[in-house]
Amino acid sequence: MTVTALTTSVASSTSYMDFTVDDTYDEILFTFTGFKYSVDEKNLAFQVVTSNGSHNRPATGTAFREWHYVFDYSAGIGYDGSRDKELDDANFIVLHDGGDNHNSYSAASGELRIWNPHDDTKWKFYQVQAVALDGHVSAFQRYTMNFKVSGYIKDTADITSVRFQSTNYLGDTAGAGTLTYGTITHYGIS
Repeated sequence: MTVTALTTSVASSTSYMDFTVDDTYDEILFTFTGFKYSVDEKNLAFQVVTSNGSHNRPATGTAFREWHYVFDYSAGIGYDGSRDKELDDANFIVLHDGGDNHNSYSAASGELRIWNPHDDTKWKFYQVQAVALDGHVSAFQRYTMNFKVSGYIKDTADITSVRFQSTNYLGDTAGAGTLTYGTITHYGIS
């Protein structure tokens, strides 16, 4: 397996970040680090553009999370039905949970993998693993979360680009503000 760093982009009050996907690699990997948003309770999310010019492709996915509040207020692990992507949902796909920007140390980091982005006979499978520190105003409400999502993009056309944008927890971009700061690095794996 060969991993090649392709592009790095840094958000600075950016509405969205686009990355071109060529047909060289069997798998694409995006790492995202230190993301914060201009509006509280928002999340980093992605969506793809395919070779037929379509964007906001229908996707389906399921979510799982582990969380731990400070002072052992609460902790748990389990399926997170509120973050599921329903069948044929064309909203953005959320990459992490959290998004409360009340404190400077609140941020989210993780990775997104998409397999066979250029296979024109199959849907495109994706997997997300992310961690976030949600720094709420009240100390007892601060928590860390490990968030995992997997699913598929219901399209057999080649993926030509990936867009990252701030959304609400359902993947809707309305009123989502901007990406205040954070870094995304795009890798190709062959």
